[in-house]
Amino acid sequence: MPTINEVIERVERIKPVANVNAIAVETDNTALMYEMAKAGYNLSNTTNKSRFLDIAFRAQEAGDTETYSRIAEDLISSGTVVDMDEFEKAMASRLKKTEAFAKAQASTQEELQKKIESTSIYSRFDSKTKEKAAEKIEAYAYAKQMGEENPDFDLPDSYNWVEKADAGASVGLTADEYILFDLAYSMLKSDEKEGGQTKQEKAIDLLEDMDLSNSERSYLFGTKYESDKNNPWK
Repeated sequence: MPTINEVIERVERIKPVANVNAIAVETDNTALMYEMAKAGYNLSNTTNKSRFLDIAFRAQEAGDTETYSRIAEDLISSGTVVDMDEFEKAMASRLKKTEAFAKAQASTQEELQKKIESTSIYSRFDSKTKEKAAEKIEAYAYAKQMGEENPDFDLPDSYNWVEKADAGASVGLTADEYILFDLAYSMLKSDEKEGGQTKQEKAIDLLEDMDLSNSERSYLFGTKYESDKNNPWK
């Protein structure tokens, strides 16, 4: 079987280089695309970084793990990419932009939005909290889709709450219920000095008002208070 370079040489004898590139793209031959790119562009020049990263992404989408790994190794060894973490983040950024990813994210987002916005608790949110709700819904949908498409990618610390939302599934809690409580809790303020309730007491009342099991209430209480001392569902 001829090597990639041999294929290039044979095709170049009968076709212009531009046509070789076209053949590589049309046949989704990412290995050939990469060799052609290296022949025409300096791998060590950072201005060409996006070109090679785009080919790596195409290789990933095509399931060409060999070419994908080779591009990663070459970019890192040349210093064009600092390390594998930077490389994977570049892949994740491209994945986010793909149509399939966007559609899947939008589907999850729409489902969550309908569930949350149909509740009486959401109707009591002020405009600022409703904006936060939209942001959290979008962030959750993005995190879930990213996890499915690229499980090795580490999301920033600002997404750590998604793990708590998902962990609640062990007691039957859903993501929309977690988000709803989290936002409603952020609006609570203590009026103990005026003879009213503490924020914790208001949180307990809030959880009682929500259509949840006691196990779910206990879990959500634990996301805000480390001690079980005042947890009425323990």
